[in-house]
Amino acid sequence: MDVMIKPHTRTGGEKHLFEGNHLPDASSVLTAELCEWADVALVVGSSVITEALMRKKPALYLKYLHANTTLFEELGACWTIHNEIELKEALTSLQKNRADVPYKEAGVEDYLKQVVYGDSVEKDVLENYENFIVAHARK
Repeated sequence: MDVMIKPHTRTGGEKHLFEGNHLPDASSVLTAELCEWADVALVVGSSVITEALMRKKPALYLKYLHANTTLFEELGACWTIHNEIELKEALTSLQKNRADVPYKEAGVEDYLKQVVYGDSVEKDVLENYENFIVAHARK
């Protein structure tokens, strides 16, 4: 089993928390590439979960590391982990069967619909951006 860690890219202030743990630092790896490589994503209140869920990767939300509530947690779009024992049990379970997650695809779809597709899976997000840019470029 290989493990990589990518400290939060926005602030970088937490990097000192990961010093001395002997895990490869994936700071230089694009999030999309890291999610493509990974079998499982462990997240702490980050939008990285969106990329993992879009790629149908199991997403473990390490709730025990902070007191915030997230939309993906509220919508049941992740495996909420409350302590290190649950984390170990979840990883052991996923090692046996990566598809065996305790959250429903409907929760994932609802999360992606709200966050990525602007509340409608019928919309073509890239086409909407293109239309917006073209319309404003003419002004």
